Amino acid sequence: MSNMFKDLYYFEWAELFDFEEETEIGIEAFKAICSNQENFVLLAQKEFEKSWKDDACLNSMDPENYNGYYRNVFKREEIVLKEIQRRQRYANIISIFSFFEGRLQSICNRIESKLNFIIKVDDLGDKADLMRYWKYLTKVLQIEKQNVEQYFTPLNQRKEVRNIIVHQEGLVNSKQRNRVNFHGLRVEPFKEDYLQYPIGYEPKERIEIDYIYIECLLENVSKFFKKALIAIDIRCNQIRCSK
Repeated sequence: MSNMFKDLYYFEWAELFDFEEETEIGIEAFKAICSNQENFVLLAQKEFEKSWKDDACLNSMDPENYNGYYRNVFKREEIVLKEIQRRQRYANIISIFSFFEGRLQSICNRIESKLNFIIKVDDLGDKADLMRYWKYLTKVLQIEKQNVEQYFTPLNQRKEVRNIIVHQEGLVNSKQRNRVNFHGLRVEPFKEDYLQYPIGYEPKERIEIDYIYIECLLENVSKFFKKALIAIDIRCNQIRCSK
């Protein structure tokens, strides 16, 4: 029985119960959305594979004409399915960071209303939203960050992947390449075999996302808030008791 309840925490600041539940529901919704999208693409890819493998005309062709027929009849659909998968994974990463930043903003606003510190979030002046909220929690509220930072840091680092997707359509320059070396993410040459390129063309590189990257991202967001809300509650209770 003790193992069942060892991770439970009872918030002194009752409002955090609702905040935690809202956050958990949001994360569960993201998991369901992402899973459903992946299953849709996998099913479509299986149906597409069956369609060209069962094509009587294609199967009757000699090797010399096989590739040309496939290119003219099936290649476009193959590319569209890959593009659907890539774009929906890109969109999920953008949405997850929007959710994460929105939740951070919300909890910081609630802390401002509760404790009325002289320094506000907007006074911190950091252009990066994540760092501004992190500074508010660690420098203004002064939470104990030891158990929280291990989840914030990788999320903050992966924000660059989101920015590259939003501002550069996923195309990576040479300076960014080594900064986006994360599990479940690949940087690959962007060169489609159906396009004609000039001799000596050096293809650009583009971020490709594996589904496990999105799963890990959501897991990190979940773990961050579990630890952060406990640290916030402990610190708020310390301030209340010191008055």
